[in-house]
Formats: sequence, structure tokens, C-alpha cells
Amino acid sequence: MYWFSPFIGAFGGALIDDGEITLNTQAMVDALTYYKSLKQDGLTEARSSYQNTSNEFAQGRLAYTINGDWSLKKYHKMLGDDLGIAILPAISTNQPLIPFYSTHSLAFPNDSLNGPKRQHLLKLMKFLQSPEVQKSIWETLGVMPVESSAFDELNRSSSGVQKQMQGALKYAQPMPSDSAMSIIWSVMRKGFIRHQADVLSAERAAALMQKISDKQRTKSLSGKK
Repeated sequence: MYWFSPFIGAFGGALIDDGEITLNTQAMVDALTYYKSLKQDGLTEARSSYQNTSNEFAQGRLAYTINGDWSLKKYHKMLGDDLGIAILPAISTNQPLIPFYSTHSLAFPNDSLNGPKRQHLLKLMKFLQSPEVQKSIWETLGVMPVESSAFDELNRSSSGVQKQMQGALKYAQPMPSDSAMSIIWSVMRKGFIRHQADVLSAERAAALMQKISDKQRTKSLSGKK
């Protein structure tokens, strides 16, 4: 569903609006319909798994694949100068696909950041967000740094596929940092599969997504009280 979501953005939709899950929308219906037309026209292949597709591309057996920066180092190592990165294609001139980007985050459960180890955890946070460590993360993992000076240095010094990767973020937007996203990915898949298999119309698939997500969100919120 992470790869399907840019189509929803292209039609002006959002998965969460003002804290509410919004899946039963015209944008979702349009995205489902358009995505299915790509399969019907033979432009997408749904048989293969993510891992198989990734490996086949790295071996030069596929012309293109859609993936994230976590795969950049692997692809560059195997394909060398044959690797190129491009912005996702647009549906039309005014409808670019809008992918998500997100961060690797530190999480401290059970309010431990305010517990007896607070100073140690703050020290760890400061260390991991330092320019030196952020540069090392980029060099080791190929994941863009979030610390401003390290990111600025990357912008100045990068070239080739690194520069192309930064350009690919042109239309990207941050993924909502909401716990509801864990519900959304699951329920979207339920409606998406049924629509792709001609079990439900796009309208009924979108309605099903919303119905299940509302039920699960209510249950989740009730469990927190």
C-alpha cells in the first residue's frame, strides 16, 4: 500500500485529515480505478513479490522498479553507472504522483525519557543527531541525514545518483506521524485486493476501507482509556 498511496495523492486525497482517517473519498475511488487500469493495460505486474522484483532489478533483468533510499547502496553497488533515479511519473501535467517520506525515529516507551535514565537517553539522542554520526549514517546506510549541517553538506557535495535521489523528493510529502497509519495500511490492503480481483467496485472498496478503519480506530482509542 506504500506504493499505491502516491496515486491517492495525485488525485488530491489524504489518508488522514485533521486527525481523522479519510479513505472513503473520491480520490480513493479514482486512485483505485486508475491503478487497476495500469494492470489491465499491461503496465504493471502484480505476480512477483517485493523481494523478487528488487533482486531482478539489481541483476539488470528489469528496466525499472519503484523503491526507497534504503535500497540505493545495494542497487548502486550492483549496477554502477547503469543505475539512474527519476521522479515518479505523473498521471497528467497537473497530477504528479505524491509519495511519502519518513524518518528513522527514537522511541522511549513507558515515559522512560522522564525516568531515572533521562540524562543517559538525552545523551544518546544528542550523539545520534550529531553531525558526525549523521554523516556516518549517510555513508553507511545511504539514508539522508536530518541534522541540518550534515544535510547541507550532502547537498553541496553530492553528485550522480545521490543528487538524483534528492531530486526525487520534489513532490514527496511527510508521512503522517499518527498511530492510525498502522490501521490504514492494513485496511487499505483489504479493499485494494478486493477491487483488483473484481470482487468490489472502487466505491464499495473505499467504503469498506473506511468502515473497518473506523471500527478499529474506535476500538484502539477505547483500549487506551
